[in-house]
Amino acid sequence: MIALGLAAACSAEPRGQAPTPPLAPPMASPSPHADKVTPPMQGRLAQLQALIGSDQAAVIQRFAIPPDHVEPDVAYEAMKDVTRIHHPEDALLGDARLYFRAGKLALIYLSGGAGVEASELDAATAGGEPVMLRSRAGKTSQLRVYAGKGVAVSRGKQLDFVELFAPTTQADYERSIYVAPPAFKL
Repeated sequence: MIALGLAAACSAEPRGQAPTPPLAPPMASPSPHADKVTPPMQGRLAQLQALIGSDQAAVIQRFAIPPDHVEPDVAYEAMKDVTRIHHPEDALLGDARLYFRAGKLALIYLSGGAGVEASELDAATAGGEPVMLRSRAGKTSQLRVYAGKGVAVSRGKQLDFVELFAPTTQADYERSIYVAPPAFKL
């Protein structure tokens, strides 16, 4: 009886302090392929957006990108001297074009927004007010830029393309990425 009371007294928290939370059970060792598994409840757009700012060498290694899928010294709109990677064999990257500036992933281009659900675009742009610019996709398309969210969406009758980039200001987007298209004729 005394031993029982002593054990209870020794395990009790000191007065005035919150009780210590129980220890979490140990986690299982991650699979060596855990970085290639699609996390639940995270769409493709969010996974791609999370890559922005990644090191080029790390992306090449992570996705086992062959050398013939790496094109140095290309341009994308106002971005000059960038490296483009296109690796259609990868489930996540698919049709995405990745543009690296100074060794860091600066922009991801998705033609037609392939593989991107409307709900993903809604979530990525939620709470942002777009700035409307002319789109190079055509006279009836508009480019909706959510610079602070790091997303630009060109849409006409359908989704033309999506650009993902690091969140920035509208002025910086227009200076470092956007090029106004020439006048379209019908």
